[in-house]
Amino acid sequence: MNIRKVFFFMLDKNSMVRNQLSEIERANTDDTFAKNLHEKCIEQLISHIKKTVPFYKNIQSHNFEEFPIVNKIMMKDNMLAFRSDADLKIGKIRHTSGSTGIPFEIVQDTRKAKRIQAEVIYYRELTGDELGAKFVNLISPSRIEKTNSISKLKQNVIAFDVTKMDEEMIERLRRKLLRNRKIQFMMGYASALERIVTYLDEKNYDDKYPLKAIVSSSEVLTNATITKLNHVFGSPVYDRYSNEDNGLIAQTDGFSHDFIVNRASYYIEILKIDSDEPAEENEIGRIIVTDYFNFAQPFFRYDTGDLGAFSYKNINGCRRYILTKVAGRVSDIVYDMNNKPISTFAIGCALETFSEIKQYQLIQNTKEDFILNIIDPKRQYKNEDYKKTLEDVLGSGINLSIDYLDKLPVTRSGKYKRIICNYKPESDSY
Repeated sequence: MNIRKVFFFMLDKNSMVRNQLSEIERANTDDTFAKNLHEKCIEQLISHIKKTVPFYKNIQSHNFEEFPIVNKIMMKDNMLAFRSDADLKIGKIRHTSGSTGIPFEIVQDTRKAKRIQAEVIYYRELTGDELGAKFVNLISPSRIEKTNSISKLKQNVIAFDVTKMDEEMIERLRRKLLRNRKIQFMMGYASALERIVTYLDEKNYDDKYPLKAIVSSSEVLTNATITKLNHVFGSPVYDRYSNEDNGLIAQTDGFSHDFIVNRASYYIEILKIDSDEPAEENEIGRIIVTDYFNFAQPFFRYDTGDLGAFSYKNINGCRRYILTKVAGRVSDIVYDMNNKPISTFAIGCALETFSEIKQYQLIQNTKEDFILNIIDPKRQYKNEDYKKTLEDVLGSGINLSIDYLDKLPVTRSGKYKRIICNYKPESDSY
C-alpha cells in the first residue's frame, strides 16, 4: 500500500468510503448479497421519494415499474420538484452539460459523494491500478483549470489537455511515459486515445511503455482502437461507462467488450427507443438508470439519453446482467430511408471495414442528404465503396457527399462527435 492510499484512509471519517468500498466489492461478487441489496435499496428509495421529493409525493403506487421515466430536461425545468426536502448533508454539487449540451446541476448528499469515491477506487483496482499511484489523465481544459496543484499532488495525476492532442502534445506524452516508469495507468476520452494511438501506430516506434492498464471513459472505444492500443502500449484496455449525473455504472474486464454493470450502486433497464416498453435482449434501446444512493436529488428511472443493449453472462458462477453495447446517445442517432433510427454502433460497425482511415464523422442534414467527413491523407478507399457500405445500413436512396479533411472539429471538452444529426422525422419524439 502506497503512502497516499494510507493517508486517504486515515482521513476517511467514520470509514465512510472504506465501508462503501467493502459493500461494492461484495455486491459485485456475491449474487445473493447483490439481490438482497437491490431489494432493500429500491424499497428504501421508493419510501424516501414518496415522502420527501415533491414530484413523487402524489404517486399512489409502490410498484417500481409504475413510476414514470424522467429525463434531464424534466429535472432541469422543475429542479426543486426533484430534490428532497429532507434534512440531508450535502457532500458535492456537480455542474455538467455533458454530451447533451444541457447545463445541469446535480446535488449529492454526503453518502452519495462517498459512494462515488469508493466506486472509483474499486474499479481502478480491478484494472490492477491502485489508489495513490501515479497516472496520466487525458481531460478537458476546464477540468484542469479546476484542479489546483495541491489536488494534483494528492491524486498523483499528470493531466494532459485533450483539446491539444496534436503531434507535439502526443510526443510530449510519449516522452513522459518512457522517462517515468512509475506511470502505470492512463485514462481519457476515447477520441483522445484514438488520436494518440493512431499517431504512435503510424510512427511505428519500438517503445516499451510501463503502462499496466488503459481506461477509456465518457465515450466508447471502437474495436479497431482497442486493438491498436493493445498493440502499441502492450497493456489491457478497459472501457468504462460512467456519467456526471450518477457515477461509475459499468466497466469491461479488459478482455471482452461486455460492460459488467455495477449492481452495487445502480439498477439498469433498457427500454425501446420509441416507447417505454422493455427492449428485447440484444436490442438497442434507451439506458435507464436508477441510482440507489443519491437521496438529495434522486435519479429514479432516469433516462440517461444513452443507447445500449443488454444480455446475460455467466461470471464466476453467477448470471450477471451486462451491457453488450453502449452505442452513443439518442441525440447522436441518424435515420435511414424508412425513418428508422440507426445507432452510432451500427454506423461504426459498417465503417470499421475501412480500417486505414484515421477518423470519420457522419452528418445527416435531411432524410436523404448525408456528409461523410474523413481523415485519410492516403485516400486508400474509393468514394463508391463508402457509399455502398452506408447504403447497406441507411438505404439505397441516400445522397452522400464525401469530404476529406485534415482535422475534425472537437467540442469544448475535447471530444469529437462521430455522428451529427440535423434531421428529425415529424413522428419522432426523442
